[in-house]
Amino acid sequence: MLNLSNKNMMKRLTIFLFLLLGLHATVNAQQPFTAGNIVVYRVGDGTSPLGAAMQKVYLDEYTPAGTRVQSIPMPTTGKKLTMFGFMQDAGYLTLSTDGKYLAVPGWD
Repeated sequence: MLNLSNKNMMKRLTIFLFLLLGLHATVNAQQPFTAGNIVVYRVGDGTSPLGAAMQKVYLDEYTPAGTRVQSIPMPTTGKKLTMFGFMQDAGYLTLSTDGKYLAVPGWD
């Protein structure tokens, strides 16, 4: 199990989250997100069971009616962004106050 009480681990996670704010320009988005749509943080490809191993992360955009607009895979090489499959209380997206940036949590 992951121990987040370690101050060094928390510091590294905080720095990583701030670095992710700059990652938005390098994500291979087909199109920008549409205002009013919903973005879902998805861990895993939906076919394999989740567990303790690192999983791919996707940002899925949906209309308010529930129609999927696009699915953006986060990078898995270089500056990668992955998440543990067992983390049920992670993956909270945060929109910047000016509405230009979406902070996406994850691990490298």
